[in-house]
Amino acid sequence: TDPNFVPSPEKPFNFLIDYEISFKEDKEAGVIGDLYNGETIELAYNFRSLEPSEVSIVGVGGELLDPVTGISLANITASQIGPIAVENNQLVNFTQRVGINMEPRKYLLVPAIYIVYQDQFMLLGSTNKLVNIVDPKISLFNPQLLVAELILGATVAGIVYLAYNAFAGKYL
Repeated sequence: TDPNFVPSPEKPFNFLIDYEISFKEDKEAGVIGDLYNGETIELAYNFRSLEPSEVSIVGVGGELLDPVTGISLANITASQIGPIAVENNQLVNFTQRVGINMEPRKYLLVPAIYIVYQDQFMLLGSTNKLVNIVDPKISLFNPQLLVAELILGATVAGIVYLAYNAFAGKYL
C-alpha cells in the first residue's frame, strides 16, 4: 500500500497501469512507429495493485478515437483474459492482440481493462497514445502484384493479337 496515496474523484483506487505496443514503441525516445493495415499488434500491459484487497482482471478492450474531436471511430473488441488475481503490491503482465484494419490516419488509442474489485465490476483506463495507421508499402516483387501484372499483360497481349488478326492482318 502506498502511504502517500490520496483517493480523488478522478482516481479513487490505487492501481498502476502501464502498457506498450510491442515491437512498435521506443519507450526511451517516446516514439511509436507506424502501424500497418493488415497486421496484428500486441499491447503488453503491466498492472500493479496497491490496494489492500485482491483485485481480479477479467478482460481487456478499448477504442480508437479521433484525436481532435474525441469521437469514437472504432472499438477494440473486448476479450476475456482471466480472471487474473492480483494481490497487494503484486505486478502482473498480460497481453492483448489487436488486428489493424482501419482508414489510414492518426488515432488516439484508448485501452481499457475490466476488473472486479470489492465485488464490483469496473472499467479502468490507461494512458492514451497517439498512433498512426498507414497502408503497407507494396513491393514490385510482391507475389500478388506479380500475378496481377501477369494477368494484365496477358490480357493486353490477347487484345493486341485479336485486333491484329481482325484488322491489320488482312492488309499486311
